[in-house]
Formats: sequence, structure tokens, C-alpha cells
Amino acid sequence: MADDWAEAKNYSKWKKTLFRNWKNVKFISISEGNEKSKMKVDATYKLISEIDLGKLTPDDVEVQIYFGKVDDKYDTNANDFVTMNFKEKNKDGSIHTFEGEIKCETTGHFGYTVRVLPKHKLLHNPFELNLIHWA
Repeated sequence: MADDWAEAKNYSKWKKTLFRNWKNVKFISISEGNEKSKMKVDATYKLISEIDLGKLTPDDVEVQIYFGKVDDKYDTNANDFVTMNFKEKNKDGSIHTFEGEIKCETTGHFGYTVRVLPKHKLLHNPFELNLIHWA
């Protein structure tokens, strides 16, 4: 109730901005930082993703690498994710670069994709707003 519900009002304003602008989020590119043929157990696999956030900012979203064994693609518990880090934005300010790494802990055929979820300190679960972008 502090400051006439200022925090709740800011959260409500953030959600309105998020819903209004979510349709403008677009993947521009996803590139790999390693040569696949040289991957070994305990190596890291680097990914770089450029995303047009439109009027949203990197503080409004969490960009994740979602990955798992290809053989286990229908077993949702077999998949995992890592959060990518914001690195920079282009000159016009809408395209943002994110980087992340997957730790290769086991052998086998793995697949990955990148996803964007909403992020806010008052958001208890990033899926509760039913907003997600998949690459």
C-alpha cells in the first residue's frame, strides 16, 4: 500500500505496455559460436541471438535457450533452459543482441531453440500471462 500503491500501479502499467507491444517482438538471427563437429562432453556451446524488441527493453523480457536430447523431445521433463545475457543494442535501439551458452554434459543428439518470455520482479511465473515467442 506504500506510496498509494505505486508498485502495483507500475506493474499494471508494465503489463499494459507488454501486451500492447508483444506482437512486435521478432527474431532477427540466431548464430552458433562453435563448430558442431568439435563438440565434446564438458565443452560449452555458445549461441548469439538478435531480437527486435520493438518498444520493449531487455528489462521487460527474459531470453532463453531451450534445449534437450532429440530422442527425448516428447518428454518435457528431459528438456532444460539457460538464460541468455543481454550484450548490446543496435544504433536505432530496437534490435538487441543476447548471448548464452549450453554446457555439454552428456553425449548424444541435442537440439535447441530460443524463446522470449516476459520478465518483471512482480511476475510470479513467466508463463502466467500466456505470452511467449519461439524462434
